[in-house]
Amino acid sequence: MPGAKAGSSRALTEKSGFTCAVETVASALQYDVTDTDSLVSLHNRLHGNVIELAPIRVAKNIPEFKLYAPNLADYDAKLNEAGEQNADQ
Repeated sequence: MPGAKAGSSRALTEKSGFTCAVETVASALQYDVTDTDSLVSLHNRLHGNVIELAPIRVAKNIPEFKLYAPNLADYDAKLNEAGEQNADQ
């Protein structure tokens, strides 16, 4: 796999066997991930002792929040303005 270190597939094979390592690499290719951290994380998720938790149900008395979408252009302008003021001092 391009981007993955050569030892990562060997480490996965030693950890859980060749078949599990091949399953991990096949799944990684479906997700288009090739870095070592993603391979190890995916391998642990597929072949580790991961506890599947049921979805959390939110109580009906909790209000729903409005989506907040910040105006990053305004934020950047204020930061630039503050930077210019500090540069003058």
